[in-house]
Amino acid sequence: MIRLVVSELLRFRSRRLVVVLLGASLIGTGVGLTIAAFRSTPPTAEALATARARAREEVAACLVQDWEGMFEGPTDQFCQDNFGDPAQYMGSHLKLADLPGILESISSITSIMGLVVGASVVAVSWQTGTINTILTWEPRRLRWFAARILVIAAGVFAMTLAIVAVLSAGLALAAATRGSTVGTDRAWLSDVLSSSLRIGVAASISAVIGAAVAAVGRHTAAALGVVFVWTAVIEGLIRGFRPHWMPWLLGDNLASFLTWVSTDVQIGPFESYPITPGRALFVILGYTAVTLALGFTFVRLRDVH
Repeated sequence: MIRLVVSELLRFRSRRLVVVLLGASLIGTGVGLTIAAFRSTPPTAEALATARARAREEVAACLVQDWEGMFEGPTDQFCQDNFGDPAQYMGSHLKLADLPGILESISSITSIMGLVVGASVVAVSWQTGTINTILTWEPRRLRWFAARILVIAAGVFAMTLAIVAVLSAGLALAAATRGSTVGTDRAWLSDVLSSSLRIGVAASISAVIGAAVAAVGRHTAAALGVVFVWTAVIEGLIRGFRPHWMPWLLGDNLASFLTWVSTDVQIGPFESYPITPGRALFVILGYTAVTLALGFTFVRLRDVH
């Protein structure tokens, strides 16, 4: 099994698509960071003092408003949280404290990348004809597919972490020279690390789903089409005609998992259902298990042509 995994790892590394996607992602990240750095306005001491004064004025104005029944908790805390951040009243500049949110915003891109890589790496065996040799060895079919799935998941996870590392390092450098590093404490670092891991896991899951669907459809385009139709069309129809099924949709659960906060989905005119991050992970793994079961079944039963 170890030799099989090593062989699949070499195949994964030699795939031109993998190299091109990773290189393009890293180059795009670098270009985006460069543009953002040049457009950023470094906060001067005078601008910071003005912003702090404006924040105090806004908080004072908030405290005299009538907020009764509009939110829970003390009014002073509400005003401080919503109007007391001086950064809201400063010119545009990079803030390293925003890194967790920026990482979550690129999760859709890394997940799409994982989906394309997973589908392509599996479908290429059918498109090149090498699958005929593999399928003649019936006892090795499932071991081969398991090894390829393992390599795909690990490879996409590593690719995603590489992109996240470059983005984080570049933003840290840009924020230190032309932005702000205020608010980067230990809690922030923990948030960055956990967000990075969740993004990597989500990309790996997307890759595994793409690989499993490609094992059924035998073509990269077919796998991408099936996933697109499910997420964009079928889940959209379910939201419109069967809102009570929304807590079980892949897209809504992915959103809760990536942000790691509970989200409420509206399942009726006056009824909502909370999706917790733990439950979201359970549902996502359920989708992955079902697609993997289909992939293994088709690999095991498919005839050699």
